[in-house]
Amino acid sequence: MFSLTSRAQAISNKTLLAVSAISVAVAVLSLLQLYFGGAWNIGSTRINNVKAVALLKNLRAFGAEPGTAKENAKLQFDLAADLSPLFNWNTKQLEWNVQPWVGPLVFGETDTESAFKFSAIKNSAGKKSKKARN
Repeated sequence: MFSLTSRAQAISNKTLLAVSAISVAVAVLSLLQLYFGGAWNIGSTRINNVKAVALLKNLRAFGAEPGTAKENAKLQFDLAADLSPLFNWNTKQLEWNVQPWVGPLVFGETDTESAFKFSAIKNSAGKKSKKARN
């Protein structure tokens, strides 16, 4: 009963219980912070072009039995929303970015309107390729 394996199992069980309890506490506190911060009160949300398609196909993939039809559903929509209330992190910590000149995070400011663009690909002759221009 007091062998090395039973002691190792007891220690790992207590460690797993503590890590699980801390994870649940962090998840609950994060959800409460979002709820009381008003993150779900997004007023200017619009959902347009909703298209729902349901198909019956004989597929072996995704859990279907061989020879039986499986229902596949696809939902396509356009979402326009201001998600800035969801970004509630400490911007003073973001000021110390490793590369503050890259991307939408510039010296601790968040810009949700900008898009990150990669530079054009150059071929071996030093000219920009046609694929990068399109």
